[in-house]
Amino acid sequence: MLSNCGLHRQSLPYLKECLELSISRNDTVNTTYDYQLLGSIYLDLQEYDTATIYLDKAYSLAKHLSDSDLAFMEGFLAIASYQQNKIDSALIMIRNVPERIFDDDKDFFLVYASNIYFKAEKFDTAYMYAKQAINSPKSDFQISAYCALLNPELRKYSSPDTIFEYLERYRMAIRQMHRQIDEKSITVQNAQYNYSVHERRSTQLRKLNQKLFLWITLCVLVIIFVIALYIKRNHALLAKKIELQHALSVIRLLNSQLEDNTAKSTHQSIETESIINNTENNANSVHNSYTQTETPPRGHKLSAKQIQQQIKAEITQLKCHASKADNNQKDLHETDAYQTILFYLHDKKILKDTDQVWDSIMNTIHNTSPNFKSTLCRLSCNKLTSDDYKLAALLKMGFTSSQIAILIGRSKSTIINRSKSLCSKVFYDIVDTSELNQMINII
Repeated sequence: MLSNCGLHRQSLPYLKECLELSISRNDTVNTTYDYQLLGSIYLDLQEYDTATIYLDKAYSLAKHLSDSDLAFMEGFLAIASYQQNKIDSALIMIRNVPERIFDDDKDFFLVYASNIYFKAEKFDTAYMYAKQAINSPKSDFQISAYCALLNPELRKYSSPDTIFEYLERYRMAIRQMHRQIDEKSITVQNAQYNYSVHERRSTQLRKLNQKLFLWITLCVLVIIFVIALYIKRNHALLAKKIELQHALSVIRLLNSQLEDNTAKSTHQSIETESIINNTENNANSVHNSYTQTETPPRGHKLSAKQIQQQIKAEITQLKCHASKADNNQKDLHETDAYQTILFYLHDKKILKDTDQVWDSIMNTIHNTSPNFKSTLCRLSCNKLTSDDYKLAALLKMGFTSSQIAILIGRSKSTIINRSKSLCSKVFYDIVDTSELNQMINII
């Protein structure tokens, strides 16, 4: 197929592969035809030495083929010798070849036989083969035959009237050949145009597919991002609600303790700590799922804002116990730890993190308010740092932001920012920073 399209060089690798397969299978018939086809392709490529090698191999294996096929091999060998100007060899090989071929290739060998005999100066035989070739349906064979008949050496074998007829037929054959060339040219141009249109459409479709793939990929990524963002938001909202519910439980417990134990001593406060510890499972269960006593009725879920409103109401009730907090603060002012801190303030001495005064402060607060640290921990869901506890302890003892700034060697604005952070962690921005000291005293 490639050879018929004029792509002789491109056809060689496939034909050689086919030849190797035929040889490996000991297929003599196909091997013979493969050698012959290789030789004919090299003839078209005008590589006559290589063509002769393959044609000789084909001819040596063609003894078992039909006489027509054998004549075919001999004809190609004759053409190869003719192209190499080996007229004697060509004359020997071409003898009786056209008479032994009965298919459409006969006209092809008639033309070459006429040329070989003409080159060998056997003009009568050359005239005979040329006259037979003018009846070929192919215009290129007719033109070659008319060229031979109109040659001065062969013209003497024809009458003058026949010469004029040959000239007219020759002119018509040339016109027909030009017409065929034009038709082939149009066919090639149409094929090229159709191929360019196909290639352009294919390119457009490929680009469209790429854009579509990119858009689909982008949409999928956006959808995944939105879903992830939605899940993350819901998770954060749920975690916030659980924290608020937990804080609400702790504040309710704290309110209950302060209401029940307002007149009790420190020993009774320690018993209250035991009560809180016994109810810790109730508060922790809220962290995972709402308890039956605190969970709204089935089919109704409180929002984070509603829980915050409940916490605000509980904190408002908690502020009623401020008088008790003032009494606790007065008790702290009578401790050695408080006096030590006043000494630090008087000398403007900074409390370092490694100073043992902090242990004394924490022990003092624990003695006066045993539930202070544990309540802060529960309200903040264990989010407080050691610096937060220290700040809360100083606020518990009644020191202002300016005094705390001097004690820990920081600016007042830094202390205010830390107080805001502490207020946000413990009271979830429900309590104003100005009320932080009062609320810390209550705990």
